[in-house]
Amino acid sequence: MRFLYFLAFLGFTSVMYSQDFNYAITDIPEELKDNADAVVRLQETLIEIPDHKTLYREEKRVVTVLNSKGLRHINAAEFYDDDTKILSLQAIILDAFGNEVEKIKKGDFRDVSVVDGFSLYSSSRVRYLDFTPTTGFPFTVIFTSKVKTVSTGFIPPFRLYNNFRTSIEKTIYNINVAPGLGLRHKIIDDNNDLEIQSQADLISISAINKPSVSQETNGLPIHEVVPRVLFSLEKFHLAGVDGSAKNWKEFGTWMNNSLLDGMTTLEDDTVSEIQSLVSDAKTDEEKARIIYDYVQRKTRYISVQIGIGGWKPTPAQEVHDLGYGDCKGLVNYTKALLEVVGVSSFYTVVYAGDEKRSLEKDFASLQGSHVILAIPKDDDYTWLECTSQTIPFGFLGDFTDDRDVLVIKPEGGFIVHTPKYINDDNLQEIDGIYTIDVDGKLSASLGISSYGTQYDSRSGLLELEQKKQKRYYYNFFNNINNLKIDSINFKNDRDNVNLQEKLVFTSKNYASKVGDDFTLTLNAFNRIRRMPKKEIKRTGSFRIDRGYKDVDVITINTPKEFKTQYLPEPVLLNSEFGKYVLNVEVLNETSLSYRRELNIKSGTFSKEDYKAYRQFLQTVAKYDNSKILLEKK
Repeated sequence: MRFLYFLAFLGFTSVMYSQDFNYAITDIPEELKDNADAVVRLQETLIEIPDHKTLYREEKRVVTVLNSKGLRHINAAEFYDDDTKILSLQAIILDAFGNEVEKIKKGDFRDVSVVDGFSLYSSSRVRYLDFTPTTGFPFTVIFTSKVKTVSTGFIPPFRLYNNFRTSIEKTIYNINVAPGLGLRHKIIDDNNDLEIQSQADLISISAINKPSVSQETNGLPIHEVVPRVLFSLEKFHLAGVDGSAKNWKEFGTWMNNSLLDGMTTLEDDTVSEIQSLVSDAKTDEEKARIIYDYVQRKTRYISVQIGIGGWKPTPAQEVHDLGYGDCKGLVNYTKALLEVVGVSSFYTVVYAGDEKRSLEKDFASLQGSHVILAIPKDDDYTWLECTSQTIPFGFLGDFTDDRDVLVIKPEGGFIVHTPKYINDDNLQEIDGIYTIDVDGKLSASLGISSYGTQYDSRSGLLELEQKKQKRYYYNFFNNINNLKIDSINFKNDRDNVNLQEKLVFTSKNYASKVGDDFTLTLNAFNRIRRMPKKEIKRTGSFRIDRGYKDVDVITINTPKEFKTQYLPEPVLLNSEFGKYVLNVEVLNETSLSYRRELNIKSGTFSKEDYKAYRQFLQTVAKYDNSKILLEKK
């Protein structure tokens, strides 16, 4: 029975990959064109694993590109290396009526190194379609490929959508695995969008006529809203070694013993150099800080996603000699240096990005896009981002915060949650003074102090040349016309994860002339800059990922020839999304105190709440624009 089903499966797939249909634009249902930049007419994937060391993947992807934004949805590319070979590769271009315009063979695809110029990754390459449409839009691409790899540790998952604003006319995913390898899968499909059939080691997934998913303001990330199916084998082969795992503990043990063991060995000269660095250090944390600073100064990061260039890290001594590495190599290198000085640490796998994404903690498999380092501290961890030359010790920022990660220990793998930076943790304080003269000119001096993710987003200024720093501030203070920046100074307190910015600048005609008088917008430095888009037909919930707190305390000096009229009343706004406080007081005849506080709370909210959220920010923006009259005496 199993053999007969297998023959039927092969017969189905051979027909599936041989048939072509008319792909004229007129054949696309109208509902699939709505809110779409591209329509996937057909996505067929066949995965065959005849043994634990062989995986074949065959793809046929037909995409009709409706406009220029749809070009990024073609996805006509294949990666390859020493373990993965491209057996076939082809693209056919059709015009809007479905007529063939051009055929592109394997040799005509661009063939480039994943990381050009770095010997560690010389075998990691990609062939991709470099195509500029000559017939205009729409047009269709039929992309077919077949790949063979000796690594079965990672099985490409099924995802109904890869991007927002892409609709699906038909998608089919079939996986066929030899008996005894222990195929496991996890279905994530809350709305039952998928048709799934399975029998023993055969699984077939399909869906038809699925409209595009719109990317809404503050909407949930694509990986949370689209149906998907994950796969894994209990017996697999990866990085030249066999593996076996049913859960995260077993997976972590295999990874430690098969991928990481022996990678931290260092030569005697290197060991002596590192030990001398920490000879005066008295605590493990002091040693770790010295080592981290050394790594940041000595090495540079080469951006290569985990899985590209292999899953095994580069040996520590090789990174030491070359002075560069990807995330795997730099984490392993830092781990090796810490071992030399008696500080234990653990290689940790994570999904990285400012959109928070956790590993599937109930489904052990090869997941993640990045690695970081965990140093045990009491019942918690100190976390190190080893790819940055500037990020402070123990600070992750919004790249890997608040998500489930896999900590690899000799005794196994353990799911742990990284630190959160939410609400008041992300503090920005502005303390300043500005003076308005009799011509309406503004002269300002202010300090900006940032913590948490506000530190994370602003600390990049330190790496810019002064011309680009000024360009940033011209944009930051875009409400001030005729801005002239006189000086910029920074103090980066890495120990306390605090950035201090000091600025001095002027602006001619900041106050607006009205006859002999002036109107003055009090908030010169920190107004609401972005208003959420008005969305009448909101379809999904929205999220404020981290929240923040801004506190501004400003002294405003006015010319003695004028008197202040129409001082704003105190404001206090409270909502489920945050709080806003505004208070303006008279200090003396020519001075005012302006205090503003804005707290935005993190959280996930229903689509029905979106209008109220937008109204809250509109009200904040209105009060941010509060004015006074400077009346000529």
